[in-house]
Amino acid sequence: HPAADGGEGEGRELGGSRLGLGVGGGLDGELDKGLCGEEGVGPSAATNLPPPHQPLPPAAPAAKRKRVVAVVSARVRAGHDLRELLTKVKLLERAGSSTQAAEIVDEQISRPEPSDHLARKRADELQRNLFSIGDWNLTVAALEKFLALPAVARLRQRDAPAPKRTDQVDADTATELLVAAKTFFTAIMRSSGRRTAEDMNAFWAGAAALLPPDLFENRHGRAAMRILGVHYRVIQRGTVVRAALEDRAKGWIRLVYRGHKDRLDLRALTEWWHTEGSTEDNANKQAYRIYHSEGDNQEEPSSCPRWSCSTSTRCCA
Repeated sequence: HPAADGGEGEGRELGGSRLGLGVGGGLDGELDKGLCGEEGVGPSAATNLPPPHQPLPPAAPAAKRKRVVAVVSARVRAGHDLRELLTKVKLLERAGSSTQAAEIVDEQISRPEPSDHLARKRADELQRNLFSIGDWNLTVAALEKFLALPAVARLRQRDAPAPKRTDQVDADTATELLVAAKTFFTAIMRSSGRRTAEDMNAFWAGAAALLPPDLFENRHGRAAMRILGVHYRVIQRGTVVRAALEDRAKGWIRLVYRGHKDRLDLRALTEWWHTEGSTEDNANKQAYRIYHSEGDNQEEPSSCPRWSCSTSTRCCA
């Protein structure tokens, strides 16, 4: 009764309220029951939240996801092992251990051959994968890249050694050397007239260095003509010079050539020059004295003047 008791009644009201919250008795306890309900349905029960002065319960741990492991078939495992094996073979060959690499390859090749039916089935699978890539150009580009892979290239060679990095460089150098040889014969040693003895020796020494003796037996003579750009007779004689060089086994022997002589018959011109052409009426005349001797006579040779006479001894005969 707040009006009669004043603050003391207020205190009892507050005490009763505390008593109602604590033990659920008294008037305030009944009021609290009426607000919360007999079954505990109220604001706190509706939201399932604890009182403010209590901490929230810890969250339940998340359920662990089960790890799904893909089942790999036996043929897929065999393919993976083969790729690792080819990588190992390549590394051995690059390191110079060709014997060990050859042993691994021989062991793989010695295994039983697959049946033709199984090989056709796998070929059909490759065909379906290949023709599911894209259009013409993309399919061709992908196929070329696939065949150029080191493992695929080594697999296609079977027991042959794997190509080295220097193989392509050596092939390019061989082509360059052949071009240089053709330039030597067709440009450097080209001559519009007779070659000197030194040029002839250099020419045939170069030909003998390039042309094997059995070139024509292997039916490669015309191919050598096209590569070196020389005539058929040059190729033929070059093989003969090479064969003689191998038979002697003493190195190069200098080729000796006699002095060249013209095959033109100049007797008619010489006769005219010493008869009608040797007159005092010719212009720009100049007298020459020619000495000649007869037989083995070592005495002072006689001389005779001639107009425009050549050095032949027959002019004074």
